[in-house]
Amino acid sequence: MLIQEQLLRKHGATENFYQPGDFIFEEDTSANYYYQIIRGEIKLNNYDDEGKEFIQNIYAAGDPLAK
Repeated sequence: MLIQEQLLRKHGATENFYQPGDFIFEEDTSANYYYQIIRGEIKLNNYDDEGKEFIQNIYAAGDPLAK
């Protein structure tokens, strides 16, 4: 469930745009923000010691994402 944009902005929310391949946050960083996906998709993944990717989840428009 999305939080209304008006309510988010009232509490200081900003809109950020990311390009494919951008990192929004990285492993072992503090949880400082709440993300609400308006358009596009976000892939949550990590890599093993050999560099093999493991996709944990794919979030789409309408999904909340908190780190």
